[in-house]
Amino acid sequence: MKKVVLIGAGNVNWHLGHALLKKKYEVIQVYSRTRKSARQLASSLGCKSTTQLDKIDKEADIILIAVTDDALFDVAERIRHLESKDRLFIHTSGSTSLQVLEQYFSKCGIFWPPQSIRKEIKLNIKKTPFVVVANEDSLTMMKTFANSLTKQVHCMSETQKSHLHLAAVFANNFTTHLLSLAYQECEDQNVDFQLLHPIIKETFERVSDQDPELLQTGPAIRGDQNTITRHLKLLVGNKELKKIYSLLSKSINPKLKL
Repeated sequence: MKKVVLIGAGNVNWHLGHALLKKKYEVIQVYSRTRKSARQLASSLGCKSTTQLDKIDKEADIILIAVTDDALFDVAERIRHLESKDRLFIHTSGSTSLQVLEQYFSKCGIFWPPQSIRKEIKLNIKKTPFVVVANEDSLTMMKTFANSLTKQVHCMSETQKSHLHLAAVFANNFTTHLLSLAYQECEDQNVDFQLLHPIIKETFERVSDQDPELLQTGPAIRGDQNTITRHLKLLVGNKELKKIYSLLSKSINPKLKL
């Protein structure tokens, strides 16, 4: 039975830790900078906890690092003494390269879910897509680890993973921001935002299995200058939102005259 140490007690390791137990891994320790979070996750997994990186259990076969991107560099350097050709080091960041681990560890890889994960929301790890990035010496070990947890393993190059992470920002973060702008517009005009729920739901259902560009509707794609002009007049008091509206409309249809 492979022994795993979790570095980081946040959303990703919360779900991965519990998934590992179901797959006959032994989670032997949880590290976190705060005693409370370390103990909370460790207690739920039935293992010990620590707030000191120099106290990481050396019996671990796998070190799974799920911390902020800024902290990842520091963590990797501070646990470099754990390097072993038989020990696998994994980080879960979408935006950080494998090099942060490669400079210290011979066996290492990335195991990243292109998904927004929160520990209070139930997650089916088996059906969750994960991207695997690894060097040639580590790929077999990484694929074995990944395939034991999920049926959706996607091996990629570093460049492909970086571009997927960029695409995820457009698909998730920017979309959420646009929805928040729509919500605020409704609030400002005392209109119930829930009236938009059906069209929002329909939009995401339609793009789930088709090229989104083929499903584009609205005044921009139609070249409806009159409607766009009316919308821009409504935004005369909000320069930032007017700018966003114009930029997106122009991106949809470069032929528009704005």
